[in-house]
Amino acid sequence: MALSDRIALVRNGALEQVASPREIYVHPATAYTAQFIGQTNLLRVIIRNGIADCGALQFPSTQADGSALFSLRPEAISLANHVSQRQENSAQLADSIRFTASIQQQIYSGATELLELETATGTILRARISSCAPISGSHEFTFSAKDAIPVHD
Repeated sequence: MALSDRIALVRNGALEQVASPREIYVHPATAYTAQFIGQTNLLRVIIRNGIADCGALQFPSTQADGSALFSLRPEAISLANHVSQRQENSAQLADSIRFTASIQQQIYSGATELLELETATGTILRARISSCAPISGSHEFTFSAKDAIPVHD
């Protein structure tokens, strides 16, 4: 990704997506692309009346009613009490979604930590946050609805 200005991702002899590295990462067209280029949380949702619902999370969506799949990158999820005032104001303007989850695992990676989260409904999510002291238990997390990107199977 660092050396390319355009990527053509092929799967089983067919093009999955052709785009710039940034576009392919930020707006993957398919679940395969989202998983191939970095880590992601794939959310299977039911959309009703403009609300995507996967049990643990509900967020606004412009997709048609029915089942859908969304990609939510781990770095799009923040520990709610670690969000700066400026970020919080921006997130509120962009449909900030809050949810509670318990931390199942915390993996230190230098400047960041990868958290494995479990919601009350059993949904497992990964969040990448700035490094902090070890944390455990249940916490509130947040993400912007615009960061949940619809993808095809």
